[in-house]
Amino acid sequence: MKKKRKLSPCVSVCRIDSDNVCEGCGRTIKEIRDWSIYGDKKKVAIMKRLKVGELTKFIFAYPHFEGIRLYK
Repeated sequence: MKKKRKLSPCVSVCRIDSDNVCEGCGRTIKEIRDWSIYGDKKKVAIMKRLKVGELTKFIFAYPHFEGIRLYK
């Protein structure tokens, strides 16, 4: 039987910035603290928000990158 993989955005780079957000995964301190009690629905919603944040950071870091189409 396969082990169920735990849903987590953690990348083991745990540093909290001045906005109380982890520089590694992008979660707030509250989200990190409460992660183990959140249901799958809440975790998935947070993961989606974090993915959008990653894409936004990438776009601002590489404004001339043309590999991603955001608009038709």
